[in-house]
Amino acid sequence: MKTMMYQLLLSVQNIEEMVSSLPLDNVSKEEIKFKLESLQADLKPDERLISYSEDELMTVKEVGIEFGVSHSKIVDMRQKGELTTIKRGSAVRLIKTEVEAAKE
Repeated sequence: MKTMMYQLLLSVQNIEEMVSSLPLDNVSKEEIKFKLESLQADLKPDERLISYSEDELMTVKEVGIEFGVSHSKIVDMRQKGELTTIKRGSAVRLIKTEVEAAKE
């Protein structure tokens, strides 16, 4: 499961990097759709792309406040795989439902 999540995150990061590097004023929606479909075709049968809205994610600072723990503790939880890291460009986000589940 951990390997699958890692692969999914890499896929999402690749898509975000690809889209952020595109000069969007010169690219049609069809071209973006084609590139995304190409990435999906490269996935293994048991993999899928997952996209999160900003409402479904939390910053490391927000998680620290929610947990009442230090930044280093959150980094430790991320490294242990207790919290999944989503990168949006250079920003790190964590999945809100995972944070809530870990809190219980």
